[in-house]
Amino acid sequence: MKKNDFCVKCLFCALALEMSFSLCSCGNNSDSDEYVSETEESADMTVSEPEKEPIYPYSAAVFSWDHLPDKEEIEFLLDSGITEVYQYIKPDYKKKQIYSFLVDMKRAGIDVYYLDGEPEWSKKEQLDTAKSVVDRVLEYNKKLNDGEGFRGIIYDVEPYTLKEWRDMRQDLLFEYSEVVASVCSYANEKNTDLKIGVCIPYYYDELGFEGLIKDVAKASDKVIVLNYYKNKEIDHIETELSICEENGAEIVSAYELQPTRLSFLDDTITYYSNGYDALDKSYRDLLKAYPKSQVSVAFHTMEFFKELFEGR
Repeated sequence: MKKNDFCVKCLFCALALEMSFSLCSCGNNSDSDEYVSETEESADMTVSEPEKEPIYPYSAAVFSWDHLPDKEEIEFLLDSGITEVYQYIKPDYKKKQIYSFLVDMKRAGIDVYYLDGEPEWSKKEQLDTAKSVVDRVLEYNKKLNDGEGFRGIIYDVEPYTLKEWRDMRQDLLFEYSEVVASVCSYANEKNTDLKIGVCIPYYYDELGFEGLIKDVAKASDKVIVLNYYKNKEIDHIETELSICEENGAEIVSAYELQPTRLSFLDDTITYYSNGYDALDKSYRDLLKAYPKSQVSVAFHTMEFFKELFEGR
């Protein structure tokens, strides 16, 4: 299954509380290309003038799985009000390519978060693997000037896709909670400026796991709620918002935009068929429902956000 197909399918199944799918595999980038600080590509980088009035009142992010945004797409991100990119780094990317991308994004004023995760990282036996992402990101950042590297890490670890979810759900989530706490603590020990975000589905509280949400909010800097149920976003984020505010964590409401067959069979998950105006209205309504709160937004994925925004 392709990376950009998994979220809709898994969350459709989540509504029945019986899910089965797998994330794509990730790997370390082992090439040894050296980065030259002033490349011709970076020097040529031209960006739009900053918006006088931000399109979104708080941070706005896109998930980017398939490729590094090019100059034209960076221009688009600026024009559409995007302030953050959650970027998956494929094993075959050259280091020089990654460094140039990071510098271009910095010049555009867009923060980049290193996006990664595997369901197996929910288990203690994979703790070292989850921690290794912190070391990898810091290694990238060492090669760049201050502020030019990754702003942080987004962990998209989905324990509910494992076979243990059916019969050992509570034990699995307890283990997952300990892994999250250990990784966040490790990141803080290594670099206090590196922000850690954790993706969670909207329904943990509905299953009686409010304690897990609290643990994640206490440990991390940012909680990304995969709020993939249309017209229920306000209700489905209420508990998570309260917990994040109590624990000082930023909260992000993520929207699914990918077109899949589920759009036609069920149409409760993705906004692809509804268009940008409906998507924007949903987020504005959410903000109105919680006028004293700061709720950031994220769109899954960049390609389909671009399609909807340009077709508005």
